[in-house]
Amino acid sequence: MKNLVIAFLVCLSLPLGICHAEEKESETEQEPIHLERLIWGEPPTRSLQPAVPEAYVCGSEVNVTFDEPVSYVNVSICKAISDEPVYETAYTYAADVCIDLSAWGKGNYVIYLETETAVYKGSFSL
Repeated sequence: MKNLVIAFLVCLSLPLGICHAEEKESETEQEPIHLERLIWGEPPTRSLQPAVPEAYVCGSEVNVTFDEPVSYVNVSICKAISDEPVYETAYTYAADVCIDLSAWGKGNYVIYLETETAVYKGSFSL
C-alpha cells in the first residue's frame, strides 16, 4: 500500500516539474528602459532622497521599480506615433508596478512616470 501511495505522489508531481521547466525556458529577457527626468520639483533635503525609478520590458509587460515605496506615482503609457494613451493609472505607496500590455501588441511606446518630486519619460518597443 505504501508503494502505491508513493507511486501515486510521484506521478502527480512529475508533470508539475516538467511544466515548470518549460515555463523557465520560455521566459524572455528583460530590456531596460532609459528614463530621462523631464521636470524636477523642489530640491530634496538631506534627510529625504528622491526615489529614482528603474523600468524594463519583459515580453509584453512593463515593470517599474523604485528604491523604496513612493507616496504616489502616476503612470501613463502612450503609442509613440499617435500619442494615443493605452494605459493610465495612479498608484499610492508603491515600490513595484507591473503593467501588462499584451492587448496592445507590438509597436513603439512612451512611458511617463510622475512622482511627487519629478516626471520621467522613456521610450520602448514591444
